Amino acid sequence: MRESLVRQAQRERQRVLSRDEGRALINAQAKRKNKYGAKRTTIDGQTFDSKGEAARFQVLKRRQHIGEIAELQAQVPYPLTAPNGEVIGTYVADAVYFDCRARKWVVEDFKGGRATKTALFRWKAKHMLAEHKIAITIVESPNA
Repeated sequence: MRESLVRQAQRERQRVLSRDEGRALINAQAKRKNKYGAKRTTIDGQTFDSKGEAARFQVLKRRQHIGEIAELQAQVPYPLTAPNGEVIGTYVADAVYFDCRARKWVVEDFKGGRATKTALFRWKAKHMLAEHKIAITIVESPNA
């Protein structure tokens, strides 16, 4: 009996889906929620991974408008390389800007809470410091 159930399950996995079944499966996968509850948000044609990140970028845009910061950029990629020069990954900064008061460049990452400071993020932050001599400024959500 158990063997027949296994064979039936194997046949189901190999079955070709109809067009409607395929579309339903794709839609179900597309509607999957973010692991940390973040909701993608688009403001002024720019898409952010969360509402908090979008709100933080709006604050930075206001700071740029009044002259506190300059050269604001969103989603700036930095290659992460191994000692042999091979690119092994990429860190994407949420925001990069020049702080006019402190007279230094700032690479900023918005975090909605402790759970989003994953082991991978901590590794990338250490790698950025070691390879590019850039310390990432972490901005936490006031709701965290």
